[in-house]
Formats: sequence, structure tokens, C-alpha cells
Amino acid sequence: MEAYLVATVLAKKPAAIPPFAEIKAQVIDGTSKVEGLRKEKAKTLVFEEAQNLFNQLGEAKSLDELLEKYEVPEGLTADKFSVQESNLFSRSPTSVYVAGMGNSAEVMFEAFQMKLNDIAGPFKGDNGVYIIQLVEREEADIEAFKMDPAEKARHHQALIQTKKRETFANWFASRKEASKLWVHQDYR
Repeated sequence: MEAYLVATVLAKKPAAIPPFAEIKAQVIDGTSKVEGLRKEKAKTLVFEEAQNLFNQLGEAKSLDELLEKYEVPEGLTADKFSVQESNLFSRSPTSVYVAGMGNSAEVMFEAFQMKLNDIAGPFKGDNGVYIIQLVEREEADIEAFKMDPAEKARHHQALIQTKKRETFANWFASRKEASKLWVHQDYR
């Protein structure tokens, strides 16, 4: 599916910095579009704690064993740590989404470099910090691809669509770079 959007600016709002008193709660709590200080600090602490957990790996052969060995620091609870399994996913140059984790290019590309039962991490994702273990790998079925013309046609069509998108994006970027934008005085 391809979609294009043409937009017209109806109004312009002058740039301004609101007084801190008006936005204090938003800055601290992260209720504005920009993440708050508390959320940013929490992400940093969670990543550090995940690094501590990963450093305790030692002889553990699985994430379950690692979680059992985990020594929770004073003042924290281990209920936020759990072992979950994502669905199988494929490597894609246009998408870095991993089910249950959100977008994480690091996780996706690391998973394809790992051997079975390897443990790696920690990695930052949209929804948290992750330590991953490769428990299953499904190889592509080359024979089915060769024998099934419908499957071959589907892959061929997907490649053509990807190439079309890339070509358009490259063309548009070159046009944008080569163009000189100006606003006519009477156009408002």
C-alpha cells in the first residue's frame, strides 16, 4: 500500500518558550510530548540494573536461571523482571519491530548474529530494557520457494514494492535537495 499526503499550512504560530511555572509538572512527570525528567532517569536506572543482572550471568544457561540467581538490590523489587517469549520475526531493512518489545534495531540485528541458546544484552527498546536469548531459529524453506510459483511471485512482488519505495524516496530526496523554496507574498 502506498500513500501520499499533500498539505497546506493554514496558520502559523510564532515560536515561544512558555514560563517554567506553566510547564513544570509536564517536564517533571513527562506528560508533555517531551519525556519528563523522571522517565528519563528511570530508563537510565533500569538499564543499569539490567546490566547488573547480565553481569551475574556466569554459568547460567537460560534467562530463567539468570533470573533465579538475580540478587535484588535493597529498595527494589524483582517483579518487573520476567522471562517472556516473542513470536518469530524476520530480518527486514524497512522494519525493526519485534513483537512484545516494540522497535529495536539493536535487538533484531543482534538476534540474527546469535547462535542457539546464546544470551545477549541489555538492549533498549520502545517498551523497556531487554536481555535476549535465542531459543529458536527457523531457516528459510528454499525448496518450497523454488517449487511454489505463487510463493515466488509473492516475494518478487514484495521486492518490487520495496524497490519502488526506495526509488521514490531517493528521487524525492534529490528533488528536495536541488529545489529552492520560496513563499510568494500574496499566498496566505
